[in-house]
Amino acid sequence: MLSPLGLSPSFGFGDRLGLATPGHIAALRASRLALSPVFAQQSIRENTRTGRTPHQVIDDAKRAVEAAGWDAPWGADADHLKTVEDLPPFVEAGYTFFTVDPGAHVDNAADADSLPVLQEKAKGQNWDELSALYLTGNGEAGFGAFDSESLLRALVKYGRAI
Repeated sequence: MLSPLGLSPSFGFGDRLGLATPGHIAALRASRLALSPVFAQQSIRENTRTGRTPHQVIDDAKRAVEAAGWDAPWGADADHLKTVEDLPPFVEAGYTFFTVDPGAHVDNAADADSLPVLQEKAKGQNWDELSALYLTGNGEAGFGAFDSESLLRALVKYGRAI
């Protein structure tokens, strides 16, 4: 049954043409992995390239699921959504998962920017809040630990995307 999958481990199969889902179901059954499948997974770009609509993607997956006798929950992912305007056809088709693609808002130049450039770019972002959270009082050093410069680079690179 098509449904939200919550926090259970899942895997997006991404049947781009609407023909491979029977094979995906057979592979998942043979693997005995405890994964919730996302049988319908497609982006607007892929829909445009293949000439398919979100409804067609869902309908193809539903037909394959029914033909295979799959009776466990499965999901549908509207992948790589870049704008709010991208949502309606996927919502109307019944998608249960929505993957946002903030790539247009990532500042890749932050990897090499000088410190003064980073500081200028960070103006208007929540540096005080982030530095208080990640640079003071946690006493932990290890994976995921930041120094001031690496946190500033991360903020400039990803802050506007988040």
